[in-house]
Amino acid sequence: MSEMEIVNAIRAKRKSLNMTQKQLSDSTGISRYNIIMIERGKRSPTLSTLMKLCSELGLTLNLSE
Repeated sequence: MSEMEIVNAIRAKRKSLNMTQKQLSDSTGISRYNIIMIERGKRSPTLSTLMKLCSELGLTLNLSE
């Protein structure tokens, strides 16, 4: 899965949960600005950030590929 596909999955899941970027920021401790930049493809998320986002959104991160 490409980085953009992962980012799109995160954005889609957040929206399907009717969660705002601010709510996701508050619940993960990741700045809203960072979430915005990641969702726009302007910043690559660190592994730690990806793990926090996936955990909060109920997504799994498969690193075996």
